[in-house]
Amino acid sequence: MNTWVDIQPGDIGFTKGGGFVGWIIRHGTGSAYAHTFVYHKLIKRTDAIEVWETVEAWPSLNKQKDGVRVRTRTEAPIKVVRLWRTRGEQARILEHSKSLVGTRYGWGEIVRIGLRFIGIKVSGWESNKRAICSNHCTQSVLAARPKLSKIFRYPPSMVWPGELATTCDAVEWIESRFNNKKRIG
Repeated sequence: MNTWVDIQPGDIGFTKGGGFVGWIIRHGTGSAYAHTFVYHKLIKRTDAIEVWETVEAWPSLNKQKDGVRVRTRTEAPIKVVRLWRTRGEQARILEHSKSLVGTRYGWGEIVRIGLRFIGIKVSGWESNKRAICSNHCTQSVLAARPKLSKIFRYPPSMVWPGELATTCDAVEWIESRFNNKKRIG
């Protein structure tokens, strides 16, 4: 896969997601993104495809496959963001991401997003015991760069894919605007 970006372990990938849950997230939040994940290890690269080991929160009615788990990903991302700036930060993102494997899927967040379709906005609902994809990615980034929490509008357990993308863009803009002189965290 000849992409315009050189994906590295610790980078965050974004896709439009799939299935009914992806549709709920995209349309309920008004975002182009419904799924996020952390790239961990390049398994194979050819001219046509890259195969990556990723860690991501994935919905499933099968309890063995529900939640944060290791996946093999061949689909190209819509967007890739790199928020680590040092090898130490990269390692901490990867370590924290992997430590969340086994966390159950945050179906309550999906219900909260779905309620928006009928005009109900639920706030103050926070659970660190379960995670959707963007909760997992946000927690992993903040484990490596805790001072970035000042830029996030919500705690990690309440960050949705579109909000994560917007916040990542803000971090990259701030840091590039100041030519890395004003590095956040």
